[in-house]
Amino acid sequence: MELSNLKIDIFLEKLASKEPAPGGGAVSALCGALGTSLTTMVANLTIGKKKYLEYDEVLKEMVQGLSKIKDELIDNIEKDAVSFTAVTDAMALPKSTEEEKIKRTEQIQEALKNASKVPVDIMLLCKKGLELSKIGVGKSNPHVITDLGAAAIMFDSAIKTSFLNVLINLASIKDENFVNEIRKKADELLKNGEELSKEIHEYCVDLILN
Repeated sequence: MELSNLKIDIFLEKLASKEPAPGGGAVSALCGALGTSLTTMVANLTIGKKKYLEYDEVLKEMVQGLSKIKDELIDNIEKDAVSFTAVTDAMALPKSTEEEKIKRTEQIQEALKNASKVPVDIMLLCKKGLELSKIGVGKSNPHVITDLGAAAIMFDSAIKTSFLNVLINLASIKDENFVNEIRKKADELLKNGEELSKEIHEYCVDLILN
């Protein structure tokens, strides 16, 4: 059964176990998916309200975009577990002969590269989620503004968690060009995520206090 189909208590039980997956990567994807759902809830509780009718169409488009991102993040829950398992499987390959050692090293490197791409994808999806959430700034029902702020925190947490997973994978990859390329993307996404999340969160705090 896919991880995304598990009941919450079973997922948490597997997460707490000695099994290598799910781990932080799956959690980051789930965290991002929670962000999409929170923002969607805010939109759904705003659409149709007389005071905000002028924003209905843009909020409906936001909901459609968030739905696609949510589905992709859910897919990445499984992709992360699969990519991590591929790394551990490669590490378990025999290394008795020189030929086996070479084959094992090649497969480990390939698996690590694939494993580093998944968290970058999660970071990108969460950045897009934040960009859509920002649309809700100034256009949302103030009674659910805390949920918009919470969504920003969820997206930011997912991005930061994924960034750690990128770093740990890159640390063992020997291809410097690949490492530099992925690190550059991850650094940029981390910065973008922090800026967007901060902007949304500060707006929510200011609205609550003032």
